[in-house]
Amino acid sequence: THMARALDLFSRLRDGGCSALDELIADREPESLFLDFKRSPNDGTARQLAPEDNKNLSKAISGFANSSGGVVVWGVDCRRDNATGNEVANKYPLLDAGGFNTKLQSAISRTTIPPHPGIQVASFDEPGRTPAGYVALLVPQSLIGPIRSVVTNHYHIRTGSDFGIVSHDVLAGMFGRTPQPNVDLNIISHQTRLD
Repeated sequence: THMARALDLFSRLRDGGCSALDELIADREPESLFLDFKRSPNDGTARQLAPEDNKNLSKAISGFANSSGGVVVWGVDCRRDNATGNEVANKYPLLDAGGFNTKLQSAISRTTIPPHPGIQVASFDEPGRTPAGYVALLVPQSLIGPIRSVVTNHYHIRTGSDFGIVSHDVLAGMFGRTPQPNVDLNIISHQTRLD
């Protein structure tokens, strides 16, 4: 499943760090249904989370949560090469990966309604360039219904390598997913009396 794929990607990055990221880029694992790359303005040096990072965080949580889950990696720029049509990923390490991790963690609960539980964040360094590095964010699929971005005021969904806006009909279907009841049958017998 996609959620297992997202969890696998996140585990590889958390445990393997920069070498796992290099492998993803070398294997031409482009941005996909469950992987998104972001470059932070000024490589993450703003005192607070930059507005662009906050918007990307909010859309990614909403979009991956309303789909099958996914992973966002900050510190990589992914663009389509006009000549070949292929996506090309280049690393632009955050200058302080640990500090950026802290800024992301403090912003997570404020970027969507409702706040999405179960998000995991991991940072890892570029060898020889500590504290410069990358931050990976795992967004599980939502089990609490649709998640709305506070920044865009829309419900997003992952489509290809983008976060599209959920149409009204799809949203109605998402809200219509009623939880299945757990029903127990209790039978009580009473003596019948004919007066």
